[in-house]
Amino acid sequence: MIASAARTNETIEPIIGTSLVTIRYQHTDPALAQRIANTLADVFVQNNRERLDIGTSKAVESLAQEIAKYQDNVKKEQDARFAFA
Repeated sequence: MIASAARTNETIEPIIGTSLVTIRYQHTDPALAQRIANTLADVFVQNNRERLDIGTSKAVESLAQEIAKYQDNVKKEQDARFAFA
């Protein structure tokens, strides 16, 4: 119930043509409204960082597997050339 009441006071709008958003929070106490809006922004940034880190980790893992595959192919070709000579 408290969470839904808090959500009715928040407004998050994308800024067209950017990856930015405007975060607004209305409350009778302006200092509290500012702290809540800043906390929402901090949580948003942290969630995006975590999402990007997960994507980066997956890309690194995929690239490491590809590199290992190519290194194995190079070694096999080198071994085949030495065996032929």
